[in-house]
Amino acid sequence: MEWLEQNLERVYPFVDGTPDPLTGIVADARIVTGIEGPLTLTTFTPQSLTNALVVIMSGVTTVLSTTAAVVTTTGAFTTLTAHDTVNDSWCTLICSTVGLQTYTNLTTTLTFVPTAITLIPPYVQSINGLTGAVTLSLPN
Repeated sequence: MEWLEQNLERVYPFVDGTPDPLTGIVADARIVTGIEGPLTLTTFTPQSLTNALVVIMSGVTTVLSTTAAVVTTTGAFTTLTAHDTVNDSWCTLICSTVGLQTYTNLTTTLTFVPTAITLIPPYVQSINGLTGAVTLSLPN
């Protein structure tokens, strides 16, 4: 918790020089995606937390777009986890509970630092239409 509180004094998980007040509300973040960055938070509207509007982009490519979040509040911090099944990506934002209550809208695009991003390497999702668990049996 102390580490998260110290992060509220930094711009992390966003790059330095970002003026939006959200930098003082988000203590940590993790974005998991198969789309390479740099990644930017272009829309963040948290008024109704479970219906929070979150959009993350890579240039003009949408990485994550969702209007639903799973919200967990633990003392001074509220965690929003959003999943985009279309783009197979998700994000977790750990925010100041008090700060979220007064935050209105994102005023500028925020770029995430690379350490907040986990890139999922490309992987085989189907072979000739087969998906799920496949057993390969070779003679001899």
